[in-house]
Amino acid sequence: MKPLSLSHLFQPLLLASALVLVLPGCDQLQNQLNKPARDAKATGAGCRLSGRSLEDCYKRNPRAARAEVYAGWKEMNDYMEKQKLEEMAPPPDDPKPEPAAEAEEDAPAKDKKDSADSKDGAAKDADTKDAKPDNAADKGH
Repeated sequence: MKPLSLSHLFQPLLLASALVLVLPGCDQLQNQLNKPARDAKATGAGCRLSGRSLEDCYKRNPRAARAEVYAGWKEMNDYMEKQKLEEMAPPPDDPKPEPAAEAEEDAPAKDKKDSADSKDGAAKDADTKDAKPDNAADKGH
């Protein structure tokens, strides 16, 4: 029988220490892979708690996995029924700016530019001898 060398004794120890260092990383990797599913499930639960319909939840969160949103919504529904919880009022929706309002915001800037051009034109006319007053500007039109 051959005597055992030190390298044969350290090989299992080296393998065990490598596994101890690598295996905790698997949990972190698993957590990152499951994050979108957990987020979608939490989204569904939040929609149910706020009283939003499942379809509304799908529309508000198009990138979330529908199966996970449904699972979270259903899980929260069962929990609320069991605990006899009432729905919470959902937060108000952010008002979307109307296209007409944006056009009105652009119009004053355009009017200011037009009035500046008309002032420059009036100054040029005043320099000439045959200048006539701009009646439209005096009337406010």
